[in-house]
Amino acid sequence: MRCLMVLAGVLLYATVCAQGLAPKKTIIAGEVVNYAKGENSLTVNFNDPLEDKRYVEDLDKTGGMFNTAWDCAFFQNHTVRLGNGKFMDVFAAPGDSVFVSIDMRNGKVVFAGDNAELNQEKFEATFLDGRLGRPHSLKSHDASAEEYREELMVALNEFRGYLDRSEMSDALRDWVWREHIFLVPNALWSEDGVWNESEAMWDIFSGEPFDIYDPRNFEATMFGNHLSMCASLLMKIGNVGREDVGGMIAITHEKMHKGLTRDMTLYRALRYMLEDNPALHDKKEIDAVFADPIFAERLGQIVAHANSRPVMATQGKITLNGTSYLAGDKIETLPDGVKLMGYLHEKYAGKVIYIDVWATWCGPCLNQMKYAPALHEYFEGKDVVFVNLCMACEVETWLPTIARHNIGGENYFMSGDTALFNDEQKIYGYPTYIIIDKTGTLHNTDIPWPSNTTGTIEIINALL
Repeated sequence: MRCLMVLAGVLLYATVCAQGLAPKKTIIAGEVVNYAKGENSLTVNFNDPLEDKRYVEDLDKTGGMFNTAWDCAFFQNHTVRLGNGKFMDVFAAPGDSVFVSIDMRNGKVVFAGDNAELNQEKFEATFLDGRLGRPHSLKSHDASAEEYREELMVALNEFRGYLDRSEMSDALRDWVWREHIFLVPNALWSEDGVWNESEAMWDIFSGEPFDIYDPRNFEATMFGNHLSMCASLLMKIGNVGREDVGGMIAITHEKMHKGLTRDMTLYRALRYMLEDNPALHDKKEIDAVFADPIFAERLGQIVAHANSRPVMATQGKITLNGTSYLAGDKIETLPDGVKLMGYLHEKYAGKVIYIDVWATWCGPCLNQMKYAPALHEYFEGKDVVFVNLCMACEVETWLPTIARHNIGGENYFMSGDTALFNDEQKIYGYPTYIIIDKTGTLHNTDIPWPSNTTGTIEIINALL
């Protein structure tokens, strides 16, 4: 049965390569019982590389039931985050329906529906015994590309040996391997050595052991992030600016083979460009550069959304416990039951508040932090406050990360279950950027990243 699952995945990707992507409704549903007070949220993350989706359920309101669906294009590993902060992996192909029963008291989990046997094995191997695979860390943060390659191969060969000795099925062993290797780029986003030797790092991240043209890599949760890092390396190699759509197309076509992987790499690069500046969209130009027309269609939808008026949110109704902030060299804790956005508006009354939502393990978050000092300097002496809101990690990693990366501004940390707060504030991933204007209104869609310095300055100035 498990070998047939692997074969089914191979046949699915062969069809995709021949006929193009065809998203289908994919269902993840289930029931949660015996959850503790304050652990009533459940988050389902559809990690489809073409377009992901997050659902957050308040189990108190649904009687412990959840039923989510999304049009997925890939045979993919999705995740379910429980109210106690633990994650479960759910494997599903486009069109699949998966049901999972979860008992939070005794930890018993039972899968039914499509891929039930594989999902059960994955749960027992990765959830009960600790999630397999950890991002590889450089011993020296200024290591050369060749030193990194050597260190990486030693670590991955050791991990491969461990997998070969395990009693996992072939299907699970293959998935764990891919999950492990594609965690690597996320940990390297903020390392200067990566960008100082961009050509050499491109050779590493596009070649062995990553083998980016193997379509089965799309099963890995972090493969999309890996391709985003490849796109960033290509921008550095080709000296491509943030608004140089033609340059991005040219360097991607020069360095990559035609097909699904190149389409996805270019799509992820152009998506960020066009979200920041929809005027860069040239439909005729973009329609001609993808092997699969679905990528050009999705970019057109993204531009249409970006051209619409930003959605303004209220300050929110969700209350929080265990929120802290850094006051000098001391950690102070806010009162339980605080409504954070309202609190920030009152504390920094009369100011525009630019909020950077991040996590210590998030490579792209730390990479964007490099651009923050320029914004701080530009708005020095003006009615602007920069707030860094850290979540989804351990407080023990918070202060060392602030010190190592010299993260300026007002630093806050959220502990515990933040899923309902995240859903209310449209925080669907990290980093996310939110602005509270002087009236207390939240602007939480289409906020530029700090690397888009001009766009960020323009939107803040418009609110002063």
